[in-house]
Amino acid sequence: MTAGLDASQAEWLQLEVERYLAPTGGRQIGPNKIDVRGGAEVRIALPGETRPREFGSSSGSAKVPACDGGTAYGHFCAYSGTFGSGSQIDMYNCDTYRIPWSGRGSWGNNQTKGTVALFLDNWGLPIDSSRAPSNNHFYDWTPVHDVINC
Repeated sequence: MTAGLDASQAEWLQLEVERYLAPTGGRQIGPNKIDVRGGAEVRIALPGETRPREFGSSSGSAKVPACDGGTAYGHFCAYSGTFGSGSQIDMYNCDTYRIPWSGRGSWGNNQTKGTVALFLDNWGLPIDSSRAPSNNHFYDWTPVHDVINC
């Protein structure tokens, strides 16, 4: 068992991390975490779980991740599930980030007031935008290829 997971959960999680690594351009930094160029973090939820698990925080003083329970100030959070559920991408540095999923999900934009995030299609053309602070609990990621969070 790895990090409190049974063998099948650990195998599924590692395969899911590997599936996200190439499109996001990141590197694995935990059992369910990917660092994307030091400006974003992908956290992967196990099937049937509302949010990604927090592994390795035995001190009891671990901070709540910026995309759990809402979007922390200064962040843009993309979620694979509706209403802030599922896997998540916490974007905190200004950059362009790949969205590695499609279908119904959600997002929260709690960056500095007035900051505009752009949603881009496969050709890099804007198809949607969001002015902070705002959110969408039921958003179709299917046409979205990338998000520029600022």
